[in-house]
Amino acid sequence: MFKEIIPISIQNTTSSSLPVNLLGGLGITQDNSNATTAYVWDITSYVYSNETLIEFQVRVVGTTTWTIASVGLGGTTKQDIVNSLNTLPYGSFGLLDTGLNQYIFNYNLLFEFGYINIYNPTIVPTTFTGALISVGDILSFDINAVNQVTFAGIVPLSGTYNAAVGDTLNVYGITGAIGFTLKIEQYPDAIIIAGGFIPPLTPFTYPFIAVSTKNYEVNVSP
Repeated sequence: MFKEIIPISIQNTTSSSLPVNLLGGLGITQDNSNATTAYVWDITSYVYSNETLIEFQVRVVGTTTWTIASVGLGGTTKQDIVNSLNTLPYGSFGLLDTGLNQYIFNYNLLFEFGYINIYNPTIVPTTFTGALISVGDILSFDINAVNQVTFAGIVPLSGTYNAAVGDTLNVYGITGAIGFTLKIEQYPDAIIIAGGFIPPLTPFTYPFIAVSTKNYEVNVSP
């Protein structure tokens, strides 16, 4: 029986190794053939600790609304991040290692991408930054009214404390003779939960609930 041979020429015009889906057709959303847009995320500083989830923004080209997609992290290495992403129908992800830096990349014709976040959704970090302004200032912090941490006087205010989703975080204390400005901010959406100048010798209490995918920063300033 006569067999027709059809030669296929494939050329990678990018600077990275790319997975390719041969003869996949338009219905294969992991196909990146003829894509000219590269999406790149620098993960050089990533070191696995207790992360369990990968979350990222994605939308169809030509639309304006982002969708939040997620997938479980199936390992502890940077290649495991890529392997986990490739279980989803949003094109082919790859890992580029230049020797100095490591990047996740995706060449795509159908989808656009925003941020990628790799985290543990049950852990909510609360970071204290800044410094107490004057002698007599007292600021305390606890989680569910236990494990109180107190900063007093002119002790530098710094550190990160982890809470679980749904925990009540309490920030409270009393200002000294000068007073200070206290700001509690929720990230990544930069929502100020509490903020403003607290007059001298004034007690204050700000409780808030730890929300999944968020982290918090408490700042004291003049």
